[in-house]
Amino acid sequence: MIYLLIAILILTFVLYFVRKTSDLTICPICMATVLTWCFAFLAVAFNFLEISPILIALLMAISLGAFIEKYGSKFGLIWKTVLVLVGFPAVYLVAQGAFLKAALTSLALLIFTLLFFALKKEKKINDKFEECC
Repeated sequence: MIYLLIAILILTFVLYFVRKTSDLTICPICMATVLTWCFAFLAVAFNFLEISPILIALLMAISLGAFIEKYGSKFGLIWKTVLVLVGFPAVYLVAQGAFLKAALTSLALLIFTLLFFALKKEKKINDKFEECC
């Protein structure tokens, strides 16, 4: 656990300075948490490190909650509901050590979110045409 905490702390400081010196508008702690659990997920899934899957699942749950909070007002109740209903099993699968199933479930969430993002952009374009004449 201490390695994960140190990784989050170091990445947070690095990303803070990256954000200050560039045009990136990322949250350093959020991005550090995501990067940490992504690397930990891959390291455990490919047997490079021995980290408790429960710790990775906890970090994933934190990221999922923050992601839903940040984009929930943009994508709406249906998107939030699907993310909770599909995200919860994805995190649970990680906690159980079923990394392939968790990755596939997470991929479904990513595709679903990208579809919502694309539909949101298309709707904005159509709204501009409606205001035309």
